[in-house]
Amino acid sequence: MKYTKTKYPNIFTYETQKGLRYYVRRGYFVNGDKKEFTKSGLRSLKDAQRILRDIEERIYHDEMDVNLELTLNEYWEIYSAKKERKNRSME
Repeated sequence: MKYTKTKYPNIFTYETQKGLRYYVRRGYFVNGDKKEFTKSGLRSLKDAQRILRDIEERIYHDEMDVNLELTLNEYWEIYSAKKERKNRSME
């Protein structure tokens, strides 16, 4: 399958028997390691743009590295540390 670039960064198109589909690929770093988010099978450019916007928002807010085995106490420690750092930077 060959992906074709669109005029929008990180959004590609490809042809299927049922018509044109869109593919989103966005790279990001978590703790120094390069990761990549991909989503394909999107039927419209608007869907692809929405997915990309959601992913970029999650990257901006450091929500991409999700650990589902996190306990409530561990989560609280991370949350309160982030909140404290944010409050210090606003002073």
